[in-house]
Amino acid sequence: MKILDRYILKKFLTVLFFNILAFVVIFVVIDLIENLDKFLSADATFLQVFLYYFYYIPYIIILTLPISMLLSSLFSLGTMAQYNELIAIKSAGVSLYRILLPVFALSLLVSIITGLAGETIVPTTNRLRLDVYRYDIKKEARQLQTSRNQIAIQDEGNRQLYIQFYESNR
Repeated sequence: MKILDRYILKKFLTVLFFNILAFVVIFVVIDLIENLDKFLSADATFLQVFLYYFYYIPYIIILTLPISMLLSSLFSLGTMAQYNELIAIKSAGVSLYRILLPVFALSLLVSIITGLAGETIVPTTNRLRLDVYRYDIKKEARQLQTSRNQIAIQDEGNRQLYIQFYESNR
């Protein structure tokens, strides 16, 4: 059964890769069209725009991964059904649940990874993307950002210090 699992996963992952690539290209092109006048008016360099979209890609992937997984399973299994591969596998005595097991297992793994990446990687890359836009493209001055309960300080060594709560009357 390992050969069958690898075959199904290879078909699924190939379609998944192209789905994700298509979604990333669509999102980047649409966002570039929307922001092109801002980039041109700020005299942004190619490297700055490239970094902006490089940091935008993890968010796009996390956002579009569920629909990409669904479309990939439909396309890959639909193609197998179109060429009667599913009938051949079922006639060999393999149940439909066993055929779908690699796709379900990979979907569970991708769900866990997506959840973890959405909590760790994406906030960091979104902050970097916004920093590139604010400080490199729009050339705003870096300031001390404070709110009532949260304080963010950037020191000379480019370290960022975050203070959750500060009481000044103590």
